[in-house]
Amino acid sequence: MYIPKDAGKKTAITVFLLPSLIGLIVFCLLPMIASLIISFMDYDLLRPLNTMEFVGFNNFIRILKSREFPQVLSHTFTYLILYLPVILVTSTIQALILNKNFRGNGLFRTIYYTPVITSWVAAAVVWQWVLSGKYGLLNNILLVFGIKGPAWLSSSTWAMPGIVLA
Repeated sequence: MYIPKDAGKKTAITVFLLPSLIGLIVFCLLPMIASLIISFMDYDLLRPLNTMEFVGFNNFIRILKSREFPQVLSHTFTYLILYLPVILVTSTIQALILNKNFRGNGLFRTIYYTPVITSWVAAAVVWQWVLSGKYGLLNNILLVFGIKGPAWLSSSTWAMPGIVLA
């Protein structure tokens, strides 16, 4: 049986790209398609899905004919004109500063990346509280149903499931 030289490379590429592709389809493409379909329907969140009725372009026509539309469009373009240059300039300056070697560069990087790090730390603290064996939220919820919860993070049996759960 003939196996091409780059077959292993192609398999590796597929294995690495497939999860991202699946995530892209599930979290981007499918919601976009659902939104497009719903935009042509008379849809109300408070009614069951089977009560949706196809209305064609009536939703779009109603929006375009509304009194507020010109003002909303004006606000949108004003925001775009003011926001886009500011964000592009500040992002470029930040990128240039982060990549330069100068006195105080470490301090700037620390200040810049601290919000990213602290959000992960905060999430870890919350999950530690939720999974706490003695005072944890999850074990207290289980206790309501008469189930004694395990020591999620300190038991060798339950540590990995606890981490996966978080």
